[in-house]
Amino acid sequence: MDLGAYYLPKKGEDAHFIFAEEQTIGVVDGVGSWASKGVDAGEYSRELMRNSEKAIHNHQKSGQEINPIKVLEEAYINTKHIKLGSSTACIMTLKNTKHGSVRSSAKATLHVANIGDSGFMVFRKNHNSSYELRGNGKRSDDPDLADEIEIIDLIEAEDVIVVATDGLFDNVFPYEIGYIMNHRDFKTEKPEELAERIGRFAAYKSKDKHCDSPFASVAYKS
Repeated sequence: MDLGAYYLPKKGEDAHFIFAEEQTIGVVDGVGSWASKGVDAGEYSRELMRNSEKAIHNHQKSGQEINPIKVLEEAYINTKHIKLGSSTACIMTLKNTKHGSVRSSAKATLHVANIGDSGFMVFRKNHNSSYELRGNGKRSDDPDLADEIEIIDLIEAEDVIVVATDGLFDNVFPYEIGYIMNHRDFKTEKPEELAERIGRFAAYKSKDKHCDSPFASVAYKS
């Protein structure tokens, strides 16, 4: 799996990590309401991601298979020294890989731990999203509340996995991301370039008061 990321800071509350060697990536969104109490939510989210990377190193050294739930649990425990703060979290790892890409003769398994309203989508070339998971919006990083998902032997070569916070999913519909996917050059465009195009489109829509968006649709219905 080729990995890339793009971050457009608004209040600096989001954070992410990429651990390419173990085919693992994570994103978190610090809960902004802590700001009313003088707490920097970004500090908590950044520390949670640093501790997630450390947890993966520890599992790697001990020969353990990378398990996103266990990674999140260990990171959560080691972040407790920051007394105030909380965040959403989505950590995923791709299994059954060789030399950083899915073997042509086999499909791979995606193992995910997700809590809060971050999430991911899987896109297949020339198709709509084949799998989607977003959390229920509970804004806590307590691993006991996390969804654990295994998409077993379904990930194929050239599939694109988009993992993001609600900064993307509140502003962009799945079909819009699918349109971007279907108009990319799979041979030349790097993951970070694709991530930037998607991120900038989300930022553009977030500033357009007249455009339709997932968040606006839910607000209208309620």
